[in-house]
Amino acid sequence: MMSVFSKQRPGFTVIEVIVVFLLMVVLSLAALVRITDTGAELIGDHDRLLAHIRYAQSRAIRTQSTWTIDFSGSSTYQLEQDGTPRFLPGLDTPSITIGSSITASDLNFNSWGEPVNDSGQLIGSAGTVSVTDGSDSLHITIERDTGYVHD
Repeated sequence: MMSVFSKQRPGFTVIEVIVVFLLMVVLSLAALVRITDTGAELIGDHDRLLAHIRYAQSRAIRTQSTWTIDFSGSSTYQLEQDGTPRFLPGLDTPSITIGSSITASDLNFNSWGEPVNDSGQLIGSAGTVSVTDGSDSLHITIERDTGYVHD
């Protein structure tokens, strides 16, 4: 004689359904956080500009000439050596456009890597470059005497 409880019915148990549902909730929340995180673009633009400023400074020292970062628009800049636009390695245009807004005046580095004004004199105080995405802002500072570039 067969027992009523010995039959196996097809389907999932309540525990299995709850576990799968909880996994789906956790994964969808993780995806939602990644999609709505707009700060990543701002940080990326800031870091790229910081690297380009340091690159221009190192090229000024290496080539013993003046290198400039010319901020030609609110989100566009280019590197110049003695007034001549220069390409960054791996790029096919001297102009770089980022998704964030930039607030700064042109940056010049002399052959010692020091920040100077257009006439070649040391800048009066530390220079600041601001990168903004509308709600948040990150800053890059160029120290007056040493040319140290940091955030």
